[in-house]
Amino acid sequence: ASALALWSADRQIYALATVGLILVLSLPFLLFAFVTTLLNHIEIAQMEEEETTSTAGGRAPRQKPIGATG
Repeated sequence: ASALALWSADRQIYALATVGLILVLSLPFLLFAFVTTLLNHIEIAQMEEEETTSTAGGRAPRQKPIGATG
């Protein structure tokens, strides 16, 4: 609202500076809120040894590569 009040032919630079200052000051708070919301939705649960997805013998499974068609 303050930038709109300053928006005239001779005070456009002040309006742009006001908008820029508001954005620069509010972005860290918005980023903090976004990151903390994401981190609050991550759930860490301990897995039992039977639930792990390790392969038998500790080797990677053998897979055939996809061949070119034609």
